[in-house]
Amino acid sequence: MAQDKLRFANLDYLLDLGFAKNGENSDDPRDLEYNLKNDNFHLRVDVWGDVYLSRLNTGDDFFIKIDCTDFDELKELIKWITPPTELKN
Repeated sequence: MAQDKLRFANLDYLLDLGFAKNGENSDDPRDLEYNLKNDNFHLRVDVWGDVYLSRLNTGDDFFIKIDCTDFDELKELIKWITPPTELKN
């Protein structure tokens, strides 16, 4: 099933995309998440592969769940939230 591609993938691949891994030292494996931030957005992927996006500098920490099913879609989302001056070719 296509929607499960990201859910069952090795999420450590996110480190290659610039994400930071947080919560490794927790006794609860559900605390593990991957985070990517720039000046305007915070992108978070949890241990189940669910993707959340928050706009920074708005005064709240509201995340919306993004329907992102695989790494290609995740790369497109990263490209969309990254200012043109920070994009690598």
